[in-house]
Amino acid sequence: MKDWPIYIPSKGRPNSKIFGELPTSIIVVEPQDIDAYKETNKNKIIKLDKNNQGIRYVRQYILDLNRDQQNKWFWMIDDDLTATYLNNYPSKPKKIEIKKALAYAEASISGAKHLGQVALEYQQFSWASKKNFSSQSYCDCVVGINTLNTIGINYRPVDIKEDRDFTLQVLSAGYGTTRL
Repeated sequence: MKDWPIYIPSKGRPNSKIFGELPTSIIVVEPQDIDAYKETNKNKIIKLDKNNQGIRYVRQYILDLNRDQQNKWFWMIDDDLTATYLNNYPSKPKKIEIKKALAYAEASISGAKHLGQVALEYQQFSWASKKNFSSQSYCDCVVGINTLNTIGINYRPVDIKEDRDFTLQVLSAGYGTTRL
């Protein structure tokens, strides 16, 4: 399975730890921040057209870019991610590299045609989980999006968290979500 492209929307965090852990990721920043990010990162950086449009604007930009590039799946990861863990129930979760966590997620859903999204679960919720996945629920922070199954679904200007709204649209369209 080919690795999915990784995009990290970022604002005001040019020294985020995640950039070094994912050197092939693409950082998406506002014009006002471009110089600070170029000084501190070797990652590819994409400059948005406008400043201060909010996270919904950035997420939609990344979604549109991946649709244009015809990537079937891609990752969108928040810039404040500090660590990833593998469920090791009943023992404590085991810390693993983000690259390994993403590869595990990609392999876990390989061949699933009905999914619109996949995500990594928050550590504080997964430590006591007896299962390695949950379905038909929210996807935030570390999210893989299937561009083919989400055609017509977009990040809308709403009064709830934009990730949750996107997931509700995916579920309403009849596609599944999985958190690992």
